[in-house]
Amino acid sequence: MNLNKVHYVCLGLFLVVVAGLVVFFTNQGFLINICKDNKWGYINTKNKLVIPIIYNYSSEFKGGLSAVCKGFKCGMIDKKGNIRIPLEYDMVYNFSEGLALVTKDNEYGFINKSNNFVIPLRPVFARSFSEGLAAVSQTDKWGFINKKGEVVIDYKYDSVKDFKNGYAAFNIGDKWGVIDKKGKEIIKPEYVALGDFENNQISACKSFSPTEGHCGIMDKNGKEIIPFKYFWVNPYNEGFYTAQDKVTSWIYINKYGRITFGKRFFIGDEFQEGLAMVCVTADKCGFINKKGEMVIEAKYEALSPFQNGVAAALKDGKWGFINKKGKTIIPFEYDWTGMTY
Repeated sequence: MNLNKVHYVCLGLFLVVVAGLVVFFTNQGFLINICKDNKWGYINTKNKLVIPIIYNYSSEFKGGLSAVCKGFKCGMIDKKGNIRIPLEYDMVYNFSEGLALVTKDNEYGFINKSNNFVIPLRPVFARSFSEGLAAVSQTDKWGFINKKGEVVIDYKYDSVKDFKNGYAAFNIGDKWGVIDKKGKEIIKPEYVALGDFENNQISACKSFSPTEGHCGIMDKNGKEIIPFKYFWVNPYNEGFYTAQDKVTSWIYINKYGRITFGKRFFIGDEFQEGLAMVCVTADKCGFINKKGEMVIEAKYEALSPFQNGVAAALKDGKWGFINKKGKTIIPFEYDWTGMTY
């Protein structure tokens, strides 16, 4: 055999081994929150119970910690089940950008990982930090604060979305627009619905109709990228837009706005880890690859996107878990899972 060929064969085998090891060690630390008989706990991808099913609520792990509630009090645990934030709050949300939103006695504040308040409890509504700013509501109007708790965008909106890629959608009356981090209007409130900015693009709807679509994709200047003729269009992701072209029909569109695959699905989700969940009927769902081929049979009642090579699947009213080959790796025995949040 040619030495160059030997070199490339060996390199290919090495990369396969490395990829396998990456997946293996990633999944070793990948815990899944599951629910059984109205209690929550955590299993690993071998279906081994790692954290007992004793909680009334649990979130997915983020940054090595997970929010849990027991009885009427909430805190945080690590991946060994050790309590890292005492169960003393009415609600706790996962850490985001170094701070966790907590609630107590109808007040909202932010703590660090030492359980010290960085922004004290106040009688307001709030959401977690995103890109250095957190949405806060006071006197039924929304604005944004920074990590010092200072109001940097005034309370003047009826509703807001979190900042993503430098921009956030806002609502005044029944119309949506977009602001930047200085509160400057980038897109005037002229739309009935807006999504989040992805790759300098945003999903938008000019109006709603039960019989025809008026939604598309535009850039930050309001320039049309995908025509406003769909019921909804998801942002460009892993090479495709996902569009609802009829009430019960979803299609995939390439970056040039052309329909791909020549197929329509009852439901079509965005691609994640190279596969997209589709349903051929309301309760027959599977996965397609980027050629539009059904690589996991549409035989499940519901599915989650893949995370670390694992997807949750609903069959006969119970949740289990499958890998990218469609093989059941965890039996269908759970009432619910946080992978579907």
